[in-house]
Amino acid sequence: MVNRQLNAEVLELLRRIIRPRGDWYEIQSICGLLDELLADLEALSPDRFPKAAIGGAVHLLKNADAIDEILVLTEDARGISGLKTQYPQHAGLLASSEKETLSETRKKLIVWLVVCTDHWVTRIESRDDNESKKDEEQHKLDARLNEAWRAIRRLSDEAMIHLDGNFDSVEALTDRLDELIQGFDSRTSDESSHRGFIGLERYFAYYAEQRKSRAISCRELKQRESPKIYATYVEFQSDPDTEVDDPAIKMVRNERELTEQRTTEHYLAGNSIDELNDGPTFWQSDKPVLPQFGDSVQSAVIRSKSQQAQRRRAAQKLPGRWETLTENEISRWLNEVRDRLLGEPHLAIAMLLLLLSGRPLTSVIGTRFVNTTTQLPGKLRPSDVFIDVSQQAIVSGVMRPEERRKRSKEWTPVLREHDGLLGLPIPWLFWHWITTVTNPLLDNCKKRSVSIFPANTHEKISIGIHDVLVKLRKGRSTRITQLRVESHLQSAVLQKGGDRVEAILIAGQKISSSSSAGLYYHSVEKGALERLYAEVTAEWADEFPPEPGAKFQAQASMFSDTVGSDLVLISESHRSLVSDLARQLEADRKSLMSPDGLVRFHNSFMNYALLFLMYGTGYRSVRDPISRESDIDFDNKTLVIADKTSDGFGHSKIVPLAGELLNQLIYVKAHLDWLSSQLQWYGLLEKEQAPFLFYLSLDLEPIQITPKTMTEQFKWAYPMPLNLNRHWLRTELKNQGVSGAFVDHFMGHWDGGGEPWGKYSCVDPREFCEVVRAALDQLLRAQKFISIRGAV
Repeated sequence: MVNRQLNAEVLELLRRIIRPRGDWYEIQSICGLLDELLADLEALSPDRFPKAAIGGAVHLLKNADAIDEILVLTEDARGISGLKTQYPQHAGLLASSEKETLSETRKKLIVWLVVCTDHWVTRIESRDDNESKKDEEQHKLDARLNEAWRAIRRLSDEAMIHLDGNFDSVEALTDRLDELIQGFDSRTSDESSHRGFIGLERYFAYYAEQRKSRAISCRELKQRESPKIYATYVEFQSDPDTEVDDPAIKMVRNERELTEQRTTEHYLAGNSIDELNDGPTFWQSDKPVLPQFGDSVQSAVIRSKSQQAQRRRAAQKLPGRWETLTENEISRWLNEVRDRLLGEPHLAIAMLLLLLSGRPLTSVIGTRFVNTTTQLPGKLRPSDVFIDVSQQAIVSGVMRPEERRKRSKEWTPVLREHDGLLGLPIPWLFWHWITTVTNPLLDNCKKRSVSIFPANTHEKISIGIHDVLVKLRKGRSTRITQLRVESHLQSAVLQKGGDRVEAILIAGQKISSSSSAGLYYHSVEKGALERLYAEVTAEWADEFPPEPGAKFQAQASMFSDTVGSDLVLISESHRSLVSDLARQLEADRKSLMSPDGLVRFHNSFMNYALLFLMYGTGYRSVRDPISRESDIDFDNKTLVIADKTSDGFGHSKIVPLAGELLNQLIYVKAHLDWLSSQLQWYGLLEKEQAPFLFYLSLDLEPIQITPKTMTEQFKWAYPMPLNLNRHWLRTELKNQGVSGAFVDHFMGHWDGGGEPWGKYSCVDPREFCEVVRAALDQLLRAQKFISIRGAV
């Protein structure tokens, strides 16, 4: 029998041309195509593909009945499966061989691909780099080769006509492909042809090393992987504003695992995890609804959707998010102001005040001008804008919550001074700009205020600002809008100071319900707000020479009073109260052994402990501040305390315990253990029903701690509202240098979705406790609080 096996040299030539699978699938058909291409292959690369060396083998295989007599097959025959993805050159040659007619352009492309691929493989094998570099280059070749042969298979003959030309070099071929890509017209070419030309151009550009691969990080590779989605159930709590105890609704969210969510680009860019949904969201009802109370599944779903919408709106107000301008946008906005000072001064100053005041355009165009502070109205709204020449400042009313406790005249002697106006100093440079409009008005405002912008300029200003925004956005990927300019002051102050309430006091923007609570309790020196505002605006003025000067002497009188809450106790009055309760406790200790004396001593001891608790934890006067002993963590020095609600703990919070307060709670526990054992001995107290803290009646019956009973017990020494401790405590924590965010967490003021101990919070509880505890230690020490023993 004659040996018809091909020799090794010829076999290697065929492998380099075809790059075949181990079963040499449909090699007879491919050799029929190669018979037509050998002359072109030799013409393009005579050294690598001589026709004389392989022509006989191609002719033999083309007419062979059984290829296993000629080739050594390393794999079993398995059809077309996997051929296009794993062996693209083999699949591309096969697909071309099956076409009835093959255009000259397609033949040229096939020849160029075969020759360039062979050169590319040789270049990889001859590299002196380490194996990882070679693997990287091989991966690049495989990816580009797959794209190129896919284009050969799928490009129609009509598309090939556009590519027709003389390709005497790779550069010429690449240039022609680039022309087709850049000049793509959907009316004359289809999208699939466009993608095919892109694949071919990318192959030849990488082969000619005209383009480099971008290094892909492990994180980016992770982003490209399809995430595993899990269904998670979100239970909704009872709505205290309705009579329905349980909405009986679960939200089913389809999302990836928490660890995967925290590696996504969206999360790393600052977006809330609640905004990252990988699949649809469903609502599921678990229990029968209560139609007799007007409840229904539909109403529960509507409520939950509105809650989600509110959280999304709240997230948009976070610093560094959509309402914040970039430094570049601020610079471009102020440059437009400067450029328009001479030609359109009213428009320029309106644009400047829009940024400096943080007020909406409707308030800015109503800005008025006064020579002296005495010309200001007695009361101003937060939306009012006045320019005071004597103080060289913007003056407005101070934001206040809609519902607040009225300040009684009887309390005035023991409450801090309070002001309803806030002046914000204008940097020297910006003041110089403003004088271009205000100087001509000086003679007109000797007795009363004058409007800076005449009525006939209002429409022009509005149109002019719109035109400026269009100009700034044109041709740029910026989203600068009028709303973002108006909102930027509040966002910038929030980023600089970290306190939402102080940002609201300065900018006078609308507030959410939780911010309203913080505003109700917060008091701050006007000088602190001035410094914060000056730091923010000075950064904007630094973009322009000359440097802004020091604070004007005329502005010094603006910062002597406070703004915000007008219910903050004077610290000396508070120390007097602590001293009075401590003296009363020691006086009642002398009569401890008598039944009436036990009641007096215990109630005095409770008064002192509760006052200590109020000023050491920000306790809001509700029923049962500490419901059980287990709420105190003596080892970690923390306390779970009721806030707003009592039994349901719907808004309880964790607070750190100052060292002296912790000692006081240890004394409280020892005293109550002793007292409970005494009362139980006489059958006067059932341990299972007794609250942790309680007063005693004259009949030795426990009285629950409620705002009413506390008011009764405190009235001889403290006839004022119990919650004034929160006004004082929030203000003093800020004065101690505690960040606004930590003060909010401590006081229980946060928006929906921003809970400090929520599932997705990034707040470090240990740092929070250390910072707040250190401040509380100093405050309680300054107010003369000391831990006092009970009966034992």
